Amino acid sequence: MQVKFLKREEKLKIKEILKKEYEVDFSFENVALFLKENKIFLSSKEIEEKKDDFLKIPFFSLGLFFGELKRNDKILLSLEGGQMVFLTAKKNIASLDEQSLRNFLLGFNVLGAKEINCKEGAFILLNYHDDLVGIGKKKKGYIENLTVKTRRLSQF
Repeated sequence: MQVKFLKREEKLKIKEILKKEYEVDFSFENVALFLKENKIFLSSKEIEEKKDDFLKIPFFSLGLFFGELKRNDKILLSLEGGQMVFLTAKKNIASLDEQSLRNFLLGFNVLGAKEINCKEGAFILLNYHDDLVGIGKKKKGYIENLTVKTRRLSQF
């Protein structure tokens, strides 16, 4: 599995995607960014400075999983990546009421959420009050639940 540390220009491209999708000004200046099979990871700058030593060691994961690059210049954010972006995002956000939250946590798609500048086909940050609770994808008339089964609740 090939690990690729991103250069400044590649970091700027990721920053532009976040700006376009969420109207957020997110900085990667103080972190190292690397790709492993289209998955974006964040780590400390020290790892990037000693990357030759780290790349000799086989590892499953290193750093924080931020999201996955998808087709058409989109990023499916992880829950942790979404939390980092959510605080300043102004676009592609949906607020859930208590019943929608319950259904979402059980794994169902979201109907009738209060949407803020949501575009069909976009990845949506789902929040309840001031907390990010998940990531979805805007479809015609609903938001698809993209929570992996291991993070869903069996009862609520």
